[in-house]
This record gives sequence, structure tokens and C-alpha cells, in this order.
Amino acid sequence: MSIDFNADFVNDEYVIGHWEIINKEESKAPFDEIFFLPNGEKYWMFSWTKGYLKISSEDGNMLCPYTLKATYGENPLMSVQYGESTWILKQTDNKPYTKYEIGRHDNIDLPFVDDTNVIGKWVSVDFVKKVENFDPAKQSWPSLFFKSIEFYPNGEAGQIVGEAISPWKIRWTKGTTLVESGDGTKAPAYEIYNIDGTDYLFIEWKSGDYVWGKRKARYYVFKRAD
Repeated sequence: MSIDFNADFVNDEYVIGHWEIINKEESKAPFDEIFFLPNGEKYWMFSWTKGYLKISSEDGNMLCPYTLKATYGENPLMSVQYGESTWILKQTDNKPYTKYEIGRHDNIDLPFVDDTNVIGKWVSVDFVKKVENFDPAKQSWPSLFFKSIEFYPNGEAGQIVGEAISPWKIRWTKGTTLVESGDGTKAPAYEIYNIDGTDYLFIEWKSGDYVWGKRKARYYVFKRAD
């Protein structure tokens, strides 16, 4: 019987730890691993309660039933029903990880080096997988979450993400922005390219995909505000 997505947490000590998806290709699972954190704590898009993996994404919330299965050698197995797919997971350890331990953290303890070319306000115009994918004549990403960024001469910066000013502390040094956020510390690199007479600023977008999914950062593209 299904439960409400926001129902009170029920513990299941047997699932706490790191799980590796071992039928990734067959099930077309979009992830390599899942951590079940103590007390069902959420990281990235994942949380859990007894009997269910909970996934939150732009497409909504999903309750994915899980079942513990026979062991793989000495490693417990779990099946997770994700829509029409069944993921098979192997538990590699039962350590009670914290969010900080499983995230990727960049070094932001860098000295300030000036870059007069980047100072000022920039507004986003696209979001691309690679720098070479950008076409000034055609926007490839319809909805831009990262709206704008402004670089100040003293090495500080401010940005608008979504509909609000970002609450995170943001600094910059030549070639890199330095961010202290709820995800940890991130140092998204930036580069300015002149394309057909217009300067475009490319900044790595280090979201949960980068911090916890260990994926390569994509790029937001900006041009100078009028």
C-alpha cells in the first residue's frame, strides 16, 4: 500500500549506507549510485522512508518502492521500482554518511587576482553542455534558471538565480567564481569568448548533478547587460 510522499519518516536501519546500481545499462538508470542517509535525510533529489526511495525532480515527486533481496556474495541486494523500470542495487557499505561526506567540494581558498574584463553585470542567454555547442543565433535551452551575475572590482559578486538574489556568499578571482552554498564549496570556472564581435561569458554550472552526481559541469552563457 502506498503512502503520502510527505508522511512521517519510518526508519529501516538495514538500508543505510552506499548502494551501487548494478543493472544500469539494462534498466537505463540515470544514476550510478544512491546513498541512504540516516533519518531519511535528503541530498540532491533523494530521500527515503521505510519501504520507499523518494525522488524529487522538476517533473514532480516519486515514491519508488524498494525490496531487500538475497545477497550478492556478502553484499545485500535491493530492487527499486522506478516507473516501468526495476533498478537492482548492491550495498557496498552500511556507513551512516553525512551530506558533506558524499558531496564534491572545490577549494575556494584562492587569492584575489584582478580581471578588469569581467567586471560589470552579465545576463544569461543560453545553457549548453559544452562551450562549442553555443550558437548565438539559436537559444538551445528555453528556460534559464541562472538569470544574471555581477562582478564587483573588490572580488565580490552577486547573482540572481530563479526569481531571487542568491543567498550564498559569492566571490571571484581571475578565471573562477567562488561560492559557499548549502551544497558545500564550489569554484565554477569562467571564460570570456568574443564571438562575431560580442563578448560572451561562459560559467560552469555546478548544481547537484556536479556535487552529488559527479557529472561534468555544463555552462551558462551570458552577455553584458545593456
